[in-house]
Amino acid sequence: MRGVSEREVCEEVRIVKGDRAMDNSHIPYCPFYRKDGTDKLYCEGGTIKFPDREARHEIVYNVCASAEHHKNCTLYKMLMNHYDRKYRT
Repeated sequence: MRGVSEREVCEEVRIVKGDRAMDNSHIPYCPFYRKDGTDKLYCEGGTIKFPDREARHEIVYNVCASAEHHKNCTLYKMLMNHYDRKYRT
């Protein structure tokens, strides 16, 4: 059994959600990131409401936009496992 790659997940998300949903150029690393607002983060795994902008900025820019740290995110791991189960061969 092989695991699904992040690249394969990106392609699947692009096909299902459309290219517009993948327009996360300022958050280049996590394939599940959708957008963030004043006090919220929207990703394929859910919506997170933060107590203030500083808390949101801390997570978005230190986790979602981090080449190293986005793979440690619980939501990232859960979604990669989901896609692995979905496309298990």
